[in-house]
Formats: sequence, structure tokens, C-alpha cells
Amino acid sequence: MDRVVLPKHKVTQEEIELKRENYLSRNQIRLYLNVPDERGTNPIFNILVEFLYLTGLRAGEAQGLAWSAINFETRMLTVKQTVQRGNKKSDYQITTPKTIHSYRKVYFNSRVVELLDELKRLTTVVSDKDLVFTDGCGDFFVLNTLNSYIQRYFNNQEIKKLDSFKLTSHVFRHSHVSLLAELVFHIREIME
Repeated sequence: MDRVVLPKHKVTQEEIELKRENYLSRNQIRLYLNVPDERGTNPIFNILVEFLYLTGLRAGEAQGLAWSAINFETRMLTVKQTVQRGNKKSDYQITTPKTIHSYRKVYFNSRVVELLDELKRLTTVVSDKDLVFTDGCGDFFVLNTLNSYIQRYFNNQEIKKLDSFKLTSHVFRHSHVSLLAELVFHIREIME
């Protein structure tokens, strides 16, 4: 085994640029959010997309977020569980976060309060799992369905991203970091 040499993948210039551009700026987010709000057919996903951007949560953390983990008085939510996905929605299960550092408290602004209030008004079926974001029937939403929905309303040329750029739910996490950096948060605060 000491003499085995694994071939190295040569990174292309396009891969480097795509990695550097794996986020949306504040202006790009504004442009994007207008489209699903105007033409989108899933108001829960519309709220979820902006929520992911404003909180920096992973999609799995949003899937596992319980109403009991949100304190509206202190404007703080506790990330203490995530959803581990399986092949079918019936295989989904709530687990502990990805890493020890993923267990955290996230402060949120008044816009997030507005989004959650709107979500409460839209949700007619209450989740027996106490889930905040559901499929509308009180169960887990499917991540692939969310990512397809997000991509459906994204136009690379209008937002001025590379043609190879693909918008997924995880891009909103990177965009949140960009937002905090733009707001001049210290890198240590952003990491926490």
C-alpha cells in the first residue's frame, strides 16, 4: 500500500471559477426571490428559500427544524436535529446534526419572523413531528423536489452567473456567509 499512487484529478479553470462563484450576492438574491414570489406555485418553498438564505441553515436542518426550537422573544432558533434522507420519504428520520459544531443557536431578524408567521397562516395541517417546514400534509418535504423547484425559477443570464452554475438549496448557505461578510461580521462570528 505504501507504493500505491492515486491519480490526481486535474482541476479545470471552469471548476475553479464555479467553486468561487458558488453563492448569490444580495442583489442576485433579490432578483431571484422576486421570480418564485410572482410565478411560483409552492408558497411554502418560497418562504423556505428566503429562510435558508437569512439563517444559513442546511436544507436537512430546515427539514428537521421543530417549532419548539424557535424562540420568538429572543429571536433565536436552536439547531439540534437534522433529517437523514433515505430512498423513500418513509425512510426519512430525524437525527443529530452533521457535526458537533452544527449544533448551534442562530439569531434571526424581523424578516424571518414575518416569514414564519406567514408559514403558520399557510400551513393547514399541523405536523405531528412539530416540523416547521413540511410538504403541506405535515410530513417531511423532499429535498430533490425543493431543488427542482429552486432551479425551475433560476435564469443564469438574468442573474449573471456562469452557464454551468446550478442553483441548489446549499447555495443559499454560501450566500448567507456572503451576506454576513458584506455586513462586516468578523470571520470568527460567521464561523460560529
